[in-house]
Amino acid sequence: MKLVRRGDRSALRELFDRHHRQVFGFVLGRLGDADPSEDVAQEVFIRVWRYRDSYDTDRRFLPWLYRITRNLLSDSKSGPVLDSPGNDAPSSHLPPDEQFEERQRAEKVRSAVLGLPPAQREVLLLSRWSGMTYREIGDIVGCSEGAVKVRVHRALEALRSPLAPLRED
Repeated sequence: MKLVRRGDRSALRELFDRHHRQVFGFVLGRLGDADPSEDVAQEVFIRVWRYRDSYDTDRRFLPWLYRITRNLLSDSKSGPVLDSPGNDAPSSHLPPDEQFEERQRAEKVRSAVLGLPPAQREVLLLSRWSGMTYREIGDIVGCSEGAVKVRVHRALEALRSPLAPLRED
């Protein structure tokens, strides 16, 4: 990020290559539709470039990146719509019947996650997609590390029952 701050566009490309997939996955978890999620993920890196001078190089990059992502999602006033069909293309190497089953499982997971309270859903997505610590997630969402732990735990507990049949398959 130090090189990006100096105006090095190739360093920005490297950051994009390294973190785009994580950002896209988090945004997709919030929006549920691949095309708008890709647009938002790209806009995140445009903002990284635009606001590169505000980045504190003494701090970790990922929390700053996800704060930009979260702010962009809030600015767009797009609430989570995880139940958009057809976003999880099953692996094409699977036979058609297994592709169908994989798509069905993905829809069950999406529906269960959509049923979580927004605060639990957000910290769960951040904890699973970002690789950040609970403390860093807490800084982003404005709560303590302990509160993040509780929210993640409650989210996982809430998902246990509706997703139990998937573990048996």
